[in-house]
Order: sequence, then structure tokens, then C-alpha cells
Amino acid sequence: MITSPNPPTQPTSTTSAVTPVDSAAWSSESTSIISTGPITIDDVRLALGGHDPMGTNAGALRVIIGRGSMQTIQKHLGTLRAELAPAAAVEPGSVPPAPVDAVQQIWAAAFNIAQSTTLHRIDMLVGLRDAALAVVQTQSQDLTAFAANIDFLTDELSKADSAQLAHLVEIEKSRELEQKNANAALEQLEALQKEHDQLKHQAQLDERDRLTERLSQQSTIDRLVNQLSEVKSLLHTRNAQTPINVIKQILPLNADSTVNLAQ
Repeated sequence: MITSPNPPTQPTSTTSAVTPVDSAAWSSESTSIISTGPITIDDVRLALGGHDPMGTNAGALRVIIGRGSMQTIQKHLGTLRAELAPAAAVEPGSVPPAPVDAVQQIWAAAFNIAQSTTLHRIDMLVGLRDAALAVVQTQSQDLTAFAANIDFLTDELSKADSAQLAHLVEIEKSRELEQKNANAALEQLEALQKEHDQLKHQAQLDERDRLTERLSQQSTIDRLVNQLSEVKSLLHTRNAQTPINVIKQILPLNADSTVNLAQ
């Protein structure tokens, strides 16, 4: 709440050359005065009861009014005295002083307007402050929830990374095992291929040897058959009683062959 500044006051004086009017003499003539609230110029005017303000002082009026400060009563009394003072002649071209009552009324109206505007502005600013505090509180709650969500997602991402890393490790181990098995299978296949090549080569050698042997045997058989044909031819042309030694001369044979021919 803005406190109203005290309006400028006129110098007060509790002494007067005029003899104060007896307050008892005014009691039957003065009208009723409000007994609460601040002292106004109307309260002082009612306390005077139509008497000349120059004939009394603030102390006497304070007794009649029964409340208020001496300074305030003296101020209003000075205002009433100024109202009764003869107007000074205004010189041409000069500006007369502003009436005290008019200035007071303008000052009061301006102060009331300023106070009302200020209070309205304060109420508006308080409302804006409360709204801003509510927004800040809401944003703070949202930020807290967002931070908690980030922590949760970070934890989930860390777990996912750990699981993914473990999975990748397992995949790498499986790949290494498969590569090892593949290398072993390849080595075994190469060994089998080498053995197969050796067996094939040996088979080819054996086949060649058998073929050579068969050719040799066939050649021997053919030679023997030819010799036998020649013997048969000779036997056919000669006498069947030709000695064996003649045949031996024609066809030298071993003992077994000779026996077979003799038989």
C-alpha cells in the first residue's frame, strides 16, 4: 500500500497577538463536529462557528474539536485566515497566486488518480507476477519430468547398448568358431583331395603297369602262338615221325614245353 505524502504545511505558530476566544463561549453556537477521521478544513470552520479566525488559535480550536494534531488545525486555520485576507492588487502583467483551496483540491484529485492508477498497476503487476510464477512452476515441473524421462531413456539406452554389445560379442565368437570349423573342414578337404590325387595317380600307375604287363603277356602269347603255328606247319609238312631233336632245332623250348609236345 502506498502511503500518501504529507502535503506541504504552512509554518505554524501557537502564539498570537490576538487574545484567544473562550471555547466555552463557542460551545452553544458551534455545530456538531465528526469525532472520527482526519481533521479537515470543514471541522475547523465548524469549530470557529462563524467567528473571525484571526481571533483564536490552534490550541483553542483543538479543545473544541477534541482530536487532531495542532499542526493540522493550524494549517486549516491559516487557510481560513488567508480566505478572509483582502486580495492584493494585481499589477498589470503579473500572475496572481493560485488559490490555496483550488491547489489543494487539484493536488488531492491528482494524488487520488495517481494512487488509484498505481494501485491498479500494482494489482496488474502482481497478477502478471503470479501468472509468471505459475508458468515458471509449470515449466519447472515439466523440466523435472523431462529430466526424469531423459534419465530413464539414458538408462534404457545403456541397457540396450550392453545387450547389443553382448550380442555382438556372441556373434563374433560364433563367427570365429565357424571360421575355425571352416578352416578345419578346408584343411580336411585339402587332405582328402591330396589323398584322392595320390590314389588316382597310383591307380593310373597301376593301370599303366597292368596294361604294360598285359601288353607284354599278349606279346609273349602272340609270339608263342606264332611259333606254335610255325611248329604245326612244319609238323604238317614233314613226317609225323620226325625226331624230337629236329623240332628242338627248329623251336628251342624249355623242358616243360618239350614234354608237352612229346605228349
